[in-house]
Amino acid sequence: MKLVGDKEIPVEGINVILKKHNSDEVIKIRTMSDGSYYQYGIEPGNYKIYIDETQLERIKLKSYPEKNRNKSLLNKLRKLQQRF
Repeated sequence: MKLVGDKEIPVEGINVILKKHNSDEVIKIRTMSDGSYYQYGIEPGNYKIYIDETQLERIKLKSYPEKNRNKSLLNKLRKLQQRF
């Protein structure tokens, strides 16, 4: 979904990526016209789920929380920790 003002609008055709914890297994799922997605046959377990950022850049959208924003905050915290 993309947020326009206070209205959520579905985004079709975006790759949602599932990465299995402690594994190199990656599953790509494409969103449908209503913004939803599903995939049969996913084994139970812990997964990280995120949106393909290259697609977001191409259509000029951002995810929340922003992945790069979190990295810059982490880097700032690490620099502060090194001082003490």
